[in-house]
Amino acid sequence: MSRTLRQGGDFPILALTMNGLRIETFDTKSGFPEILTPAIRRLGSYFLLIDTQSGPFNITDKDNFLDLEREISGYAVDAEQIASSSTSLWRPGILQQFGNLLIVDEGTYFVAFEGPEADAVRSAAAICKVAALSKECFDLLSTAAVAFLVHVDGWWELYSLDPTWTEGLLGLPGVSAINSSKWHSHARHPTR
Repeated sequence: MSRTLRQGGDFPILALTMNGLRIETFDTKSGFPEILTPAIRRLGSYFLLIDTQSGPFNITDKDNFLDLEREISGYAVDAEQIASSSTSLWRPGILQQFGNLLIVDEGTYFVAFEGPEADAVRSAAAICKVAALSKECFDLLSTAAVAFLVHVDGWWELYSLDPTWTEGLLGLPGVSAINSSKWHSHARHPTR
């Protein structure tokens, strides 16, 4: 995290920003690029807020659809505070069990929260009340989330205040440093 001073009227405004990585996607297949495998494994051990336009899971064409639906629903956190949004909150382990069934499209994002469940629900509800990728969103992420992973059109961005999420990746082909301040002037999605 870094602090950026901006002038606001008569007073400077202190804006929190998060440092992260931009990971170029070289293949056109949906899913996660191989370079993100360690981060995806780590994400799976946290409560996850997942937002995707057409998912989060592709199971309706599977022969065992009803069994899959029942198993997946056991990981869902029933949170009234986010029920009317495009996001859903999941218990730890969902990615390990069903990550291969995830639908990943432009704008899909994952927010990892530590437990207990009630804290994860409160944090997820707060994030769902602000525009995704806005300054307010990153302010909340910097205080409530362990990590934030978003798929933008053709690339991924990974943010965390814990440098172990990104260490070893910078300098690899297709990976560059970024800062969340690039999103502050324009939110990509309206408030849900």
